[in-house]
Amino acid sequence: MRGLEGANRTLVMLDGIPLNKSSGGTINWHLIPGDDIQKIEVVKGPVSAVYGNNAMGGAINLLTGKPDSDLEVRAKLSYASYNTKGISVTAGGLGLPFSKKIYWNVYGFSRQGDGYVIEPKETRDSTSSKAYLEERGMGIKTGYQQNANNSLEMSYSFFNDKRGSGTKVYENDGSYDRYISNIVKLTWQAGNANTHFNTSLFYYGEHYLKQSENINATGDYKLSETDSRNNEKGLMFNVNQRISSSNSLLAGVDVKLSDMDGTDTYKTSTDILDYEGKMNFYGFYLQDEMSFFSGKGRFVAGMRLDNAEFSNGSLKVTDPTSNTGFTKSYQDKFRSDSWQSFSPKLALQYLIYPELKTYVSWAEGFMPPKLDDLCRSGKITKGFKLANPELKPEVLSNVEWGMDYRAWKGFCG
Repeated sequence: MRGLEGANRTLVMLDGIPLNKSSGGTINWHLIPGDDIQKIEVVKGPVSAVYGNNAMGGAINLLTGKPDSDLEVRAKLSYASYNTKGISVTAGGLGLPFSKKIYWNVYGFSRQGDGYVIEPKETRDSTSSKAYLEERGMGIKTGYQQNANNSLEMSYSFFNDKRGSGTKVYENDGSYDRYISNIVKLTWQAGNANTHFNTSLFYYGEHYLKQSENINATGDYKLSETDSRNNEKGLMFNVNQRISSSNSLLAGVDVKLSDMDGTDTYKTSTDILDYEGKMNFYGFYLQDEMSFFSGKGRFVAGMRLDNAEFSNGSLKVTDPTSNTGFTKSYQDKFRSDSWQSFSPKLALQYLIYPELKTYVSWAEGFMPPKLDDLCRSGKITKGFKLANPELKPEVLSNVEWGMDYRAWKGFCG
């Protein structure tokens, strides 16, 4: 979005829960239940003034659906190229015998495929194999909807994904990446026509397993495994206060506690790398939105202050060889560090005609340093990466002017 490379520079959320991992900033797109997505909200440009971390290019919020009737059941079977077979089932309903205000929804899916050889024909050898696919997941959501402004919702989802990397030498599964994810969320909304409170608690845990095997240019066989656990726990609270018919104020507090603990084990040598670290985020934001000229104009002013704390960072290298790039056993505990980020926003929009509007905005966004860069050293594709526990956030400042013209109002339905 906005020309920025990498998914870590765009905030992606599932029902308001951030999916960008503090360990690497990346997103596991495969865990998103495509058949259960009802709505997608997209905000372009830096929006760290409200959303904080990773919202440099914009923010995307994928919203799962709620049932519309007493009982709904949907099932889908699919078959595609490379012997890819899938099944998904979704069921939900409004009301239970003891309460008509309770809703529920469950889903499950499974997909697998033989895959294809990704190595070009001219460079293939006996180790080239199919990049196969195995994935399954399930989720459950239940809630109590008292009225339009007051509700309580709980949800849980599980995802298990294994994908071949296209190389196989001796191991039955060859080289692969595997993600096992769990997401738990509790949301409480309360208020009235003028005041609305929103509180969310969430946990996002990911267990990443990687197996790599290959034969290098000199004919040596190499086998290694990665076992990494990443956890994100958070609290999000905001209140939206309608001050007048033309003015509303939004204020909120975010807390996110993140940790990473991983081990790289080289099975064909003696190398073992252990690394870990924690990063805690605390944010406060305030935004005022005003309309004028009978609603034709809109002015938004916002700001956010984030404080991040890095701690418990360590790296241990045991019996290294040339595989990891270290010359001897090594152990280091990194000192704790902290940094702050201030993210302002000013925007003005005016509706010239019903089909034509113009806007101008200035905003800043930031991306925090990754735990993987803060506390993990070792060989990478093009050299050697050295852990830097003193890294600070990447910041972007954006000034934008534009016009929107809708030639066919309602043309897209």
